[in-house]
Amino acid sequence: MEPLLYAAPTNMRYKLLFCLASVAALVSCRKDDTPAPSGGGTPWMSHIAVAADSAFILAPNVVTPNNDGINDVFHAYGRNVTAMSTMVMFLNGEPAFSSTSLYPVWADLDSTDLGRYRVIITATSTSGMVLSATSYLDVIDYGTSTCLPFDGDPVAGDQLDPRLFGVTYGTQDVFCE
Repeated sequence: MEPLLYAAPTNMRYKLLFCLASVAALVSCRKDDTPAPSGGGTPWMSHIAVAADSAFILAPNVVTPNNDGINDVFHAYGRNVTAMSTMVMFLNGEPAFSSTSLYPVWADLDSTDLGRYRVIITATSTSGMVLSATSYLDVIDYGTSTCLPFDGDPVAGDQLDPRLFGVTYGTQDVFCE
């Protein structure tokens, strides 16, 4: 059975179709993203959401470490997996965070960590299937604005429920339109 690829929901129907087609072509759904390397392998996504059998892995594409208690840390979620490896890297390939925990949390984020990172998560399901995905992670803050600038479909950690596959809730952060 092939893993199920999931595109982030959006209020623009044409963009959702674009994202679904883009995932198949291994491209992210953000306007300013460069295409992922070709050659197959790990799917490139707007946020990480891959499922197979009863297993899945999920991770957001936005973290806002402003100490308000909302999306201040990066969590990756796995369900019905026996092993999981999470790598967060600077765009130059140097590691920023890595974990082999089934419950990885990058918690020591602050305003010095603002920027774009690459996330790679690989997990093994209880049935032995390998789930793997790559995405960007944007660490952003409000600055002097009342909303968060993000060009694309933001998926924050408070929108994910580790018991359910996919984006489940609205976010408590305010994103600019």
